[in-house]
Amino acid sequence: MPTEVWERVIDLCRTNWRLDGTRSTHPQVETQLRTDGTYETWQMCALVCKSWLPRSRYNLFAEVCISRPEQIDQLLRTLENHPTLAEHVVRLTITLPPDATTGYIPFNRAPLSQILSNCRTLDLRGVDWRHYHPRWHCLHSVPHFSWAHVVELFLPIDYLTPGGAARLIWSHPALAYLTLFHGLDYYGKLRASSIPSIHPSYQTLASRRERPRDACRNLSEVHIVTRSAVSTTISFPLQHLLGHTVTRLTLAMSRSSIDSPDLWNYIACLEQLEILSVSISASEYDPYSAFEDTLPTLMAHVKSRTTLRTLVVRHYSSS
Repeated sequence: MPTEVWERVIDLCRTNWRLDGTRSTHPQVETQLRTDGTYETWQMCALVCKSWLPRSRYNLFAEVCISRPEQIDQLLRTLENHPTLAEHVVRLTITLPPDATTGYIPFNRAPLSQILSNCRTLDLRGVDWRHYHPRWHCLHSVPHFSWAHVVELFLPIDYLTPGGAARLIWSHPALAYLTLFHGLDYYGKLRASSIPSIHPSYQTLASRRERPRDACRNLSEVHIVTRSAVSTTISFPLQHLLGHTVTRLTLAMSRSSIDSPDLWNYIACLEQLEILSVSISASEYDPYSAFEDTLPTLMAHVKSRTTLRTLVVRHYSSS
């Protein structure tokens, strides 16, 4: 059979690829990444024959998953001994297994972002910011944390201040796709933490920070996902943090968490918004109450939009 056919077979071992070859980027689908033995499958593919080795090796290193602190050093040593392998890495994922003894993984190690120059996706859903010193993610304390080539970022915002979020998001000038998670870990399970209470004066100060000229300039898609049990609103200055260039916005929230002035103000400022998708978790006892409270506010913000082509509103049971 032609080489292209076997390469296609090897590529489709990936768990989050559809049969037509397109990748599903829905947040709930992404949580299933590397849970079905994909890595082991590619290892076996690499042992089939020499002609299968290059494509299997590409897939083995295309997505690097770090779950323990010592793996950072192991990765750096591997790439130092085999520099060409760094070219294969297009996604770096930081996650923590349920039995992890430490929540700190030094993924901002100085040479890593420079070595992984082809990395396009940075998935930080496994990061627990409670294990990082506050100065770690403040605006000017991490000079080496600059992934200029990353276009897709998955960022948990539990226990992350507006200043910390700004520092992390603005460190990716090429960013085009951003997903913010609140109350969900890498595996899609509920996280016990929440966004800390932010004093209004601190939020105002954070919104006055000057955003770099190239920050979020290419940002076109934003997804905000919260767990159904979250009762707090997202009190982040989204308009200042993310800019106005977004054309697609997806919200998956509880009825209470979506009632956020910062969120509604952000929607109002998106003059180029073309697609808006809103999913609200509703009580099984009164599934339509979420629409009664949210729809009027939502329609008031979008009814005069001339650029909006698609509006999707759905609800799902929180049970």
